[in-house]
Amino acid sequence: MALCAEIALRSALKRTESRGWHYREDYPQRNDKNWLKWIIAKQKDNKMTLSVEPVPISKYRFKPK
Repeated sequence: MALCAEIALRSALKRTESRGWHYREDYPQRNDKNWLKWIIAKQKDNKMTLSVEPVPISKYRFKPK
């Protein structure tokens, strides 16, 4: 549970916007231009690494507004 909490916290700090239930006072607006992305968490050499990857929106039937 602690690892899941750490992944969620680090991912939330990486995302510099507010979206859905994720709200940041320092970044109160949604930012699709820069943050319509997935945050990928991996373990490498016993350390957590975070990267971002664009959401392949063209594969989805419904598009964000």
